[in-house]
Amino acid sequence: MFKSVRIIRTIMLIAGLAIHTPAFAGWVSVTAGGTVDTLAPALSARFSAGQGMSASFTYDDATPDSAALADTGQYFGTLNGTMTIGSYVATITNGMVEIANDRGNVDSLSMLAMPGIPLFGSIVGSSVGGLSVFAAALSLSDNQASAFDSDALQSLAPLGPDLGMFEFRRFFLGFMLNPDADPVFVGGELSSLSIARVAEPGTLALLALGLFVTGAGRARVRPW
Repeated sequence: MFKSVRIIRTIMLIAGLAIHTPAFAGWVSVTAGGTVDTLAPALSARFSAGQGMSASFTYDDATPDSAALADTGQYFGTLNGTMTIGSYVATITNGMVEIANDRGNVDSLSMLAMPGIPLFGSIVGSSVGGLSVFAAALSLSDNQASAFDSDALQSLAPLGPDLGMFEFRRFFLGFMLNPDADPVFVGGELSSLSIARVAEPGTLALLALGLFVTGAGRARVRPW
């Protein structure tokens, strides 16, 4: 009996350590909200000022930096999720994240998909007035260069919901008739942003194992 109790306590200790030990690389979730304040007349049949925007993305912050620059990190093929404005939904696949740390005395963060540019991912959504969606982005910049200490992707989570450090904080969806036509946009101000790590599958499995063994132990071990 005492051996079984020790085993249970050991497993629970390991599970507890796994839960409370921070992950330094892995999947990260991004949620953002905002309100439309700018739109091209060509998009007015579907969008209007005051509409809400919500975005939900994930990325892998173990994605390597493809930029050979000391002040800029570019991370391709890692951003996936959706941007929704009103009832319109655009789905992003293999988009990119760019972080600039004190580049020209500015810190900035961009999360975007733009299929017309190599490595910038893809975007799918219904057409609006005959125009096809071609780009989606969240874009923030801090003219005091105080928002970031690094251009590393792992440094973002958790950024938190405070957007006060960014003078420019916008979202947009872009549409165009064809690659040779001028694009038109719907966009607005970001009002919320959260960047948080997603629990590792191994950590969740370990927790489940600990709970299972604990339950089994309680069923089998009789109190003295």
